[in-house]
Amino acid sequence: MPTEATPQQSTCTAPPVMLPRAPLISSTWPGSRRLWPEPWWPSTPSPAASASTTMTEFKPSPEQRRLFVPRIEPSSIMLAVQVTFLKCGGVALGAALHHVAVDALSAFHFFQTWSAFSKHGDHATLELPCHDRTLLRARSPPTVHPDALLTFYPKHTLSNPSGPLAIQIITISKDQITSLKHLCGGTSTFCAVSALVWQCACVARRPPPESEARLTFPVDIRRRARPPLPSCYFGNAVFWLGVTGAARDIATEALASVAGRIKSTIDRMDDELVRSAIDYFEMAEMDSQPPRGTLPQTDLHITSWFGRPQYDADFGWGKPELMSLAENSRGGFVYLMNDEGKADDGAGSGDVRVLMCMEAVNIRELEQLLYTKL
Repeated sequence: MPTEATPQQSTCTAPPVMLPRAPLISSTWPGSRRLWPEPWWPSTPSPAASASTTMTEFKPSPEQRRLFVPRIEPSSIMLAVQVTFLKCGGVALGAALHHVAVDALSAFHFFQTWSAFSKHGDHATLELPCHDRTLLRARSPPTVHPDALLTFYPKHTLSNPSGPLAIQIITISKDQITSLKHLCGGTSTFCAVSALVWQCACVARRPPPESEARLTFPVDIRRRARPPLPSCYFGNAVFWLGVTGAARDIATEALASVAGRIKSTIDRMDDELVRSAIDYFEMAEMDSQPPRGTLPQTDLHITSWFGRPQYDADFGWGKPELMSLAENSRGGFVYLMNDEGKADDGAGSGDVRVLMCMEAVNIRELEQLLYTKL
């Protein structure tokens, strides 16, 4: 593996993906379906580079973003990729993309397709993407159901952080996940882990007991629309949902009850809500800049990459050893990921990684509460 790399251009890309023995890195922003007028992507010196970072040292940070993720200007560019050769002999593939073009599932599908062609050439077996944007066309006239905004959550309220933020990565073992799901009445991994993180955050952040605690999370609408979208629909087919409750209740009630609140909200995502959300975006005025800042301490946003094929991108050198965000710099934002890159047999460990960005003053207590409840 060469230690130095000459600049090289690439028009291929997608979300976080790493090559054999290297981390998968991506920097994306969960946004709307319209273009932002100003560039906002990360900066880095060139589309190909070398770095002394090793796999064991990787942790999301502004520095990792500068090292691994390409700078994109102007904002009309949808995607850029940078290949970085690591001191440990690995290769990191960093990508910056705009969610106006794709959501996470589409991005991972792109990486699967790209890697399959790289490894197998014309013999690659692929599921072709569906690019029919009319499937998510607004109704005429656009109509938002009166109850839609009780569940659909179109935007966050962000502000400058009142103090320093900290990043923490927590690994929950496969056995702990099994016990946690049983404790939550046999619900999904997402509902169980989200309930745990939300409850512990409400305790650690100490919001006023009567204040409204809010959890928001993205939901894939491909199977919620009627008729369903093709599983290989290539675009942004994600909306945010929100569930609320008194902070005191979320902090003290049984974990199964908190998980039930989340599941109930997901179950309300039907075709009418999908169409109302599409119509809302058709009529709403969009901000001229992507959101920056931190969520209030009553709010938490959790993004799940469970079940995504991020570790299936094999360019011919083996599957990625690690996939991660390059940076998570917004307080109150949490990412859930399958920790599948470490298993030698390729089957995955079954563990879950929880990547949190939180107020530095609260994050240690939050971590202790999580491990205590597991």
